[in-house]
Amino acid sequence: MREASGLERGFVGCVAPAGALDEEVARTRMGLSVRDAVTDPRLARSAVAQSGIRALHVVPLLDRGVLLGILHAGSRTAYELSPLELSLVRTAATRATDIVEMEASTAEAHRLLALQDELARTLSEARTVEEAMKGALSALCQHLGFDVGLAWLVDEEGKLIHCRASHVAPSLGQDLRLLCSGLEMRPNEGLPGTAWARGEPVFARGFAHETDAARREQLEKAGLATAYAVPMRVGDETLGVLEIVSRNACAPSSRGAIETVGRQAGQFLRRLRTQEQLHAGEALRAAILTSALDAFVAVDGELRVLEWNAAAERVFGYSRNEALGHDLTDLILPAELRESERKLLLQRLEAAGSVLGRRLEMTARHRGGVELPVEVSVTRIDGKDLWSVALRDISERRRAERATRNLAQGFEQLIEAAPLPIVSFDRDGKVRIWNRAAEEITGFSRAEVIGKTDPTRPDQRSEEEGLALHAKARSTGSIVTAEVHRKRKDGSPFDLLVSIAPLRDPLGAISGTISVAADITERKRNLEEAPIARRRVDLAELTAQVIEELELAYPERSVELHRDGDAWGSWDPDRLAQVVSNLIGNALQHSPENAVVRVDLRDKGDRVELETCNEGPPIPHEVLPHIFEPGRRGPSGRGRAASNGLGLGLYIVQQIVLAHDGSISVRSSQDDGTRFCVVLPRRARAIPG
Repeated sequence: MREASGLERGFVGCVAPAGALDEEVARTRMGLSVRDAVTDPRLARSAVAQSGIRALHVVPLLDRGVLLGILHAGSRTAYELSPLELSLVRTAATRATDIVEMEASTAEAHRLLALQDELARTLSEARTVEEAMKGALSALCQHLGFDVGLAWLVDEEGKLIHCRASHVAPSLGQDLRLLCSGLEMRPNEGLPGTAWARGEPVFARGFAHETDAARREQLEKAGLATAYAVPMRVGDETLGVLEIVSRNACAPSSRGAIETVGRQAGQFLRRLRTQEQLHAGEALRAAILTSALDAFVAVDGELRVLEWNAAAERVFGYSRNEALGHDLTDLILPAELRESERKLLLQRLEAAGSVLGRRLEMTARHRGGVELPVEVSVTRIDGKDLWSVALRDISERRRAERATRNLAQGFEQLIEAAPLPIVSFDRDGKVRIWNRAAEEITGFSRAEVIGKTDPTRPDQRSEEEGLALHAKARSTGSIVTAEVHRKRKDGSPFDLLVSIAPLRDPLGAISGTISVAADITERKRNLEEAPIARRRVDLAELTAQVIEELELAYPERSVELHRDGDAWGSWDPDRLAQVVSNLIGNALQHSPENAVVRVDLRDKGDRVELETCNEGPPIPHEVLPHIFEPGRRGPSGRGRAASNGLGLGLYIVQQIVLAHDGSISVRSSQDDGTRFCVVLPRRARAIPG
C-alpha cells in the first residue's frame, strides 16, 4: 500500500476501509468510482471518509472469477480521477492480482505440504482406527481452517455409518464434541449418509439436511454455516465418510486436498481391516490348510516351498518336511516338462494380481512317477513376495468329462443313426436338425436345409398345413400326429405319417418342435433298407462295456449284470450299444441314488432276451401306452432329475429293435419296479468256437 503521510495508521489492519462500497464491489465483482467520499452515504463512518479523501476508485482483484482482494485509489484534492489515472489504477490492479494470487498459491502449497506431512505421520503411527481418524481430522481442521471434523465409518453389515471420531475447535466448547459422539446414520440420511450412498463428495450450506434436531440446533448455535462430506473410498468400495464443518459461508477452496485425505484415510482403513482379518484368521489357517481337499503350497519368488499342506502330501507323495525349502517344479513336474512349465509358473507369479480367478491346467507328477492332470491357481499373499499356489487333482473330473462326452456323442449318434427321419424346427419354422434318414428319404442334404423352412412342402397349401401342425404342438404342449403329402428333391411325391412334439429348453419353455416321420407308402421297404450292419456279436460283452462307461458318468451308482446262457447273435453292435446305453441310462436317471440297477441277459433258444430293472417310482398307468412315441419324456418327479432331452430316446430304441426284427416291451409297478424287455432273434445261431 502506498499513501500520503499520516494515512497509514488509519488503513493498515482495517476491515472494509470503504464500508458498504467495498461490500458492493465484492458482490458485483465490478469497479466503482465516487466523487466525494465524505458525502457518499455508502462510505458513512468509513475509514476512507474519515481520512478526508474526496475522489475514490475501488477495483476488485479477480483471478478466474475468484475475488482475491480490493484495490483503492483516492485523492484528497480532486473530485474525479482523470482517464490516465484510471488507466494506471487498472494496471496496478492487474499487477496486484498477480502478486496476491502468487502469495496465496504459495501459502496454500505450504499448508497442503504441512497437512500431508502430518497426515502421513499420523496414519503411520496410529494403532487404532479411532486414533488414526482423530489425527486426520485434527490435521485437516488446523491446516485448512475448519472448525469441526467428523469421521463416520461403515459397520460390518454395511447398513449404518457410525461417528467414530471427531475434532472440534476449542472455541466451540465441549458440549458440541459430546453431541457428535455415538451418532449413526443410514444411507441417504443427513449429509454423511448422502455422501455414502452416492459415493461422491457432497457440499451443503446450512443444516437443513440434519436429521438429529439437537445436533442441528447445536451446530447453528455455534455459528457454523457450511458442511462438506467426502467418502473414504478404495476402488468402488466406500468404507466411511469424512465430514468437515466451517463457520465460513463459502464452499471450501481446498476440495481437492480434502478428497485426497479421504482417499488416504480409506486406504488406511482397508489396510487396517485386512490386517485385522489376517490376525483373526491366523488361528484358522492351519486347520483350513490341513483339512483342505486341494493341495495348497506357499512359495517365494523363486518357487521355493514355504508351506505344504496335508492334501499336497497326499497328491504328490512328499511329506511337509521333505518339501519345505525345495523348488516346487522339482517336486511336482515331470523332467521333460520342467523347464517350460517353470517359466509358465513364474509368469503366473508376476501376473498374480491381474489373473485373479484364472486357472491353469498342466501335467504334474507323483513321487512314485505317476503323472496326473492338475488345475493350478496362483494368488499373491498380502502384497509380499509370497504366493499361494492351489493345485487340484482333476483326474476324476477328466474321466467323468470323457464319459459325459461319450454319452452326448452317443445320443447324437442315436439321432443320426435312427432309421426314420428326424427333423427339428425352431419357433420360426426354420430347420435345426435334419438327420441322415431325412437326407435319404427327401434327397435334400443337411447343408441345404439348416436354417431354412422345410423344402419338401410342394405348395402353399402344404406349407400352411405344416406350419399349423407345428403351431398346434407348441400351443398345446402335446404330440400332434398327422398324414402329410410331401415332395422329394427329384420331384417325386411321397406320403408321411408324422408325429410332432414340442421341444423345451432347460427352463421348461417351448423353444421349437421335433418331427419324426414314417413313409407310410413303402414302410416295409424303408425298414428293410435301414442301414443295419450285422455281424457276429456277444451281447454280454457289449453290455459290460456300456456299463463301464456309464459308471464313469455315475460314479456313485452300481449296475449289476447277470448272464444266463449264450448271448451271441448276428446284430449291428453300434446300434445295440445305443439301445443298451439308453435303457440303462434311463434306469440310472429314474431311480434313487442308493438303488442298484439290474441288467439280465437270458438265452431263449433262437432268441436273446435283455431286461433292465430299476426300483424307481412306477411310470404312471396313463403314460405306459405312449412311452415309445416320439417326443415323450419321462414324467417329472421320477427319480433323481426330470428328463430334459428331446423325448426321442425310447422311440429310436424301439425302431432299432424293430429293424433287427425284435420287440421291446415295458411294465412298471410299485412292487416290481420298472422293467424294459428287449427280445432279439439271433438269425443264424452263433456258438463260440
